[in-house]
Amino acid sequence: MDTEFAHAGLLRRLAALLYDVLLVIAMLFIAALPLPLVEEPVRTLWWARTLEQLYLLTAWFLFFGWFWTHGGQTVGMKAWHMELIGLNGGKPSWRDALIRFVVSSGSFWLLLVLFGLEILSGKIASNEQRRHHL
Repeated sequence: MDTEFAHAGLLRRLAALLYDVLLVIAMLFIAALPLPLVEEPVRTLWWARTLEQLYLLTAWFLFFGWFWTHGGQTVGMKAWHMELIGLNGGKPSWRDALIRFVVSSGSFWLLLVLFGLEILSGKIASNEQRRHHL
């Protein structure tokens, strides 16, 4: 089975990501609908907030995991003619989906932190320049 697959370019991946982000936001809104039903005193407890976040993270993973393991494509990937293929040439397993989700989520948060540090360093540099001009 020596089938070669073409890799999707960065722009196609980002376009598919944009589609999927919109769907994930909508799905998380629906998943969060029952959360206000929890009593306010309970929601202020640290473990209740943690459970709430884990619930939404699990819903996020199940969204991607189900699409990846049942067809190898999210809606965005299908729109841009991309498919996720496992190392064995078939559809990824739930284990593969979990690894992909953790790695992609981790890299997303790392990118946000680096972007935040870049903005922060720019603000610090502009503040120092202002001080020198005074």
